[in-house]
Amino acid sequence: MQNQTPKLITEAEFNLKVRGWTINVRGRISSNAPISAEKQWGKRTSKKLAQSVMYRLKMEFGATSRIRYEFERHGIFYHYGVGRGYIREGNAVVRTAKSVSAKNRTPNDWFDVEIRQGLNQLADITQEFYGDLAMKQVLSKIDKFLIQKT
Repeated sequence: MQNQTPKLITEAEFNLKVRGWTINVRGRISSNAPISAEKQWGKRTSKKLAQSVMYRLKMEFGATSRIRYEFERHGIFYHYGVGRGYIREGNAVVRTAKSVSAKNRTPNDWFDVEIRQGLNQLADITQEFYGDLAMKQVLSKIDKFLIQKT
């Protein structure tokens, strides 16, 4: 049995793993995006919302510190089930305008669900990097510890 030193994750590897996770989740969000029928195009469907899903990564001190997803504004209206005479009160969608045709609008959790499903994997990636970082810092100061026998 060989004594192997564990391989610690580097900043570059951490950033690469976070970017991979982000791209994976972005793909799932895009595939989950509602497809709306555009009246002006007849029976064609619009995939504008799915195509608009983008991500941005913010770096601090060389490591990814923030993930941000962006998409067309109307995506939030689908998400909450509101718009054109419909508002959200608590967890219910309420019709407010009498002139609006009666449609059953319901919330459609199309992006939060994908982020929630992947959070444990992102937590594992983050834990691996910051746990290794903390261990490196402790090991770099180990020769400064003084143990006294009392």
